[in-house]
Amino acid sequence: MKVLDFDGKGSLSTVLNGLQWVYNHKQIRLANMSLGFSTDSPPLKAAIKKLFDQGAIMVASAGNSCSDSPDQSESAGDDGEGPTCDTPQTTDIKYPAHYQWVIAVTAIDINYLITAYSLWRSVC
Repeated sequence: MKVLDFDGKGSLSTVLNGLQWVYNHKQIRLANMSLGFSTDSPPLKAAIKKLFDQGAIMVASAGNSCSDSPDQSESAGDDGEGPTCDTPQTTDIKYPAHYQWVIAVTAIDINYLITAYSLWRSVC
């Protein structure tokens, strides 16, 4: 189920509706979320935990460190120039990738190295 619009924008409520849809269709075992929120949300956390408890595997974008230019919207940097976004620069992993029940993924460059604009943290 797609929860973002043509421009890649959406709201927490559409994400929650999408997660509920996945939960209702128990045969779906994998949810890919190429999106992220800067702040924690109790309803999002509860929905993610509910899906995890049902046995779903969830993958989400760790996020990108962004410029603070207000006239640019977030993009994935497909042309190799890296992302731009309309939020202040950050180093925090985005939600839902921040949750312990979600596999966080990031971008790599042509040399298989994590890109300079991707958020990441090493876990031992």
